[in-house]
Formats: sequence, C-alpha cells, structure tokens
Amino acid sequence: MAEIHEINPLIKEELLSIYQAFASVCEKHQLKHWVAFGTMLGAVRHHGFIPWDDDFDIFMLREDYEKFLSVADKELPEYFKLVTHRNCSAYPAIFGKIQESRREVYEKIESETDYINPHGLYIDIFPLDGMPSSWIEQKLDLLRYAVGYCRKKYLFRKGKHGSLAGAISRCAGWFMGLFLWKRKTENDFAFMLDLWVKKYPTTGCKFVRVGSLDARFQRKEYCFLREIFDDSEVVLFETITVPVPKKWDAALRTLYGDSYMTPPPVEKRVSEHSKSKKAPWYYGPKVEK
Repeated sequence: MAEIHEINPLIKEELLSIYQAFASVCEKHQLKHWVAFGTMLGAVRHHGFIPWDDDFDIFMLREDYEKFLSVADKELPEYFKLVTHRNCSAYPAIFGKIQESRREVYEKIESETDYINPHGLYIDIFPLDGMPSSWIEQKLDLLRYAVGYCRKKYLFRKGKHGSLAGAISRCAGWFMGLFLWKRKTENDFAFMLDLWVKKYPTTGCKFVRVGSLDARFQRKEYCFLREIFDDSEVVLFETITVPVPKKWDAALRTLYGDSYMTPPPVEKRVSEHSKSKKAPWYYGPKVEK
C-alpha cells in the first residue's frame, strides 16, 4: 500500500472535475445524491478531502441511481466514462464509477507527482437499497446473502479465506456449486447480487443499505435509517459545496462510531486505493456484455 500523507492538488482538482460533471447531470434531471463514506467525513471534519485520502464517494437512493445510469452516457462529457458491471464484462462490483479517460491527464499527474494509481481517477457511486420489514422476509434475505457469500468465497477467494468461518464458507460454496449456479466470473456474480439488492424499494421502508456481502458477514453492515436521507444540506468541500444528509451526524456515527471527529493515529493515515495491481476497467469499459 502506498502512503499518501497529503493528497496532491492535481488529484483533488481532477476528482472535483469528475464530481461536478456528475452533479450537473443530477441537477438537470432532479436526481438526489449525497457525498458518502470518507468523502462525507472529509466534508464535515476537514471541509474537503481527508488529507491522506484519494477517494470520492457518492450515495444515491436506488431509484435515482437507476435514472442516472439511464442518462449518463448521453449527458456526461465524452472523456468521463461510466463503468458498471452492466457495460463492462471485466467489472466485478454492483456500484458504479465515473472515470477520467484522457491519457494526457494521467501522464501529467504521474509525471508531476509520485502518485500512480493503475485504476485511474474516478468517483464511486453507491446505490442505497431498501430492506425487508417482515420477519420471514428478513430471514429469507439473510439466507440469500449467506448462500451468495459462500459461493463468492469459493469462486474468488480460494486459499485466502483467512479464518475458520472463511474455510467453512469456501467448502459450503463448493458443495452448493455442484447443484446451483454455473456462473464463473465475478461479473456474472455481480449480476446475480444486483438482482437481490434491488428486491426491496426504498420508499416506505425503515432502513436502507449498501449492498455488500463482505460487509454483512465480515464487519458491520452499512445500514442506515431511511429518514437520514429525507433532507439535505450543502457544506463546503475544498472550493465547491457538496450535499450531505441533514442528519449527517447520524450517518457518520453509523459508519464510523461516536468518535468519528477524531483522526486516526499517524501510522494509519494512508491511502487505501493506490495499489500495484492493474484494474481491468482501466480507462473505462472495454467490452459490453
């Protein structure tokens, strides 16, 4: 993992440019969104990027997220590429990215800084989906996720389960694979999971969540009270303003606990996104499914 103790202004500038193009489309089509995860924390705690973070995340309710996907290719500038599991067969996730595809931008950043991110520069857009309310539906939902988690453990994490629970999941996934899906790629798996997470609409539900198998079974699930996203306010973020939920305190406590305003120890102030492995969605979608 590369240490980035202070994000370079060139990177900030380009990420903000991608976000502003996204926000312009949302404004034109009256689509709500909020900055998410560390971007929301940075907006509240630092009034901009977390100094050692090179990331920009967005939340959208599922209904608005789907509307954005339907107009993005037509509305975004041609040098910003929308990447999802639906338009890129190499992409494994069920959330979307908008990626800067101009090579001269990368060359400028990489030649003038020590920062090289093979994923390119992008912002992440995470849809928020509803959750079941009845006891029976909750149990069926958990079972569905558990089956998916076992299958994913077997398909994509062979030899890297790291725990007894992971080993059991891998074996269970192998057994179920004899009788269930014949899906072989992470992209195929993303299509299956995408159908599951969209099962419950966000209207009328008490909770919304970010669909993630790993979050549900390895750490705290990203689950929020739906009312957190009823209203918005804008806050300063670097040289622009961005929307946050009006109940941003509740959102940040859900994500990071009660001490979210206290920065981590110096040794943990590093980027989580600068990795040496080349990402298959580099410079936007290559193969349409």
